[in-house]
Amino acid sequence: MSLSNTDFQGAEDMKRQLIRRAQNLRRRTGRFRVLIIGRANVGKTTVLQRVCDTTEQPKFFNRKGHEIDLAELNPTAQRGEHDIENEMIFESNTAYRIHSENCIE
Repeated sequence: MSLSNTDFQGAEDMKRQLIRRAQNLRRRTGRFRVLIIGRANVGKTTVLQRVCDTTEQPKFFNRKGHEIDLAELNPTAQRGEHDIENEMIFESNTAYRIHSENCIE
């Protein structure tokens, strides 16, 4: 089944309208807060990398905005145990402020 010219034009108009709405929303909000919940090592960071269109590792910041050096924390802090008050940010896409919470396993 193929689209007629009218159907195609209507779909293109709808796409442009959605893009304009998304751009307006981004201008008004500046950034989005995302909470991702799941068990350790199930791919939460990988999903977030796809959403943010990056392969880099996130940086972590405390609630005062100071960067957290993961090397100073215990090894489990990097995998599976995160403080929900801290933010994860990908430098290449700072529009998302990500909070991670591990579930009870």
